[in-house]
Amino acid sequence: MSEVVPVAILVLAIAVILLAVLLGRSRRSGGQTAELETRLAVEQEKSSRAVALEEALRQADAKREALQRQNADLQAEVSRLNEQVAQERKQSVEKLELLKEAKERLTQEFKVWPTAC
Repeated sequence: MSEVVPVAILVLAIAVILLAVLLGRSRRSGGQTAELETRLAVEQEKSSRAVALEEALRQADAKREALQRQNADLQAEVSRLNEQVAQERKQSVEKLELLKEAKERLTQEFKVWPTAC
């Protein structure tokens, strides 16, 4: 789409130039000067709008690209955090298993302790 806009601007610029040439000839020949001046003004307005639209499109493309980069960064951060959470869960399970084993050993020790005394 960005390639179409410069072509449109080029076409409008050519139209403006042609109208200016026709206007110059018209003045010399005493022809339809008012009509050509009106058409020239319309084409100049179209040309300026095309330039403004091209700039707006360029800005929108830049913003879209920035948002895509930000999205990629955020997705990478989510992946990193998910991995961190998974590792923390694994560590928690391992710690709970150690606590369970320690509890069982202590229970066994306290059962044996009164008979050992």
